[in-house]
Amino acid sequence: MAQFRSTAPCFVVADIGATIHWYEVRMQGVKDFYESVRQHVDIIRPLGKQFYGDWEFEVKDPNGYVLVFSELID
Repeated sequence: MAQFRSTAPCFVVADIGATIHWYEVRMQGVKDFYESVRQHVDIIRPLGKQFYGDWEFEVKDPNGYVLVFSELID
């Protein structure tokens, strides 16, 4: 998990009024990062381009939180 802290030192918390929370990590190089961690984490949603232009993937951390890693690609 040290990779997450060194790559993304701050998280945006989204509270949707339910029992889940997720943290969004905006970053550069999300495709390379995905390839480096995908065999080591619980992937919820694999890397893919979203209709709003971001490349994103989601993982579940050991505490059950959802981490969304994203990069805006034009």
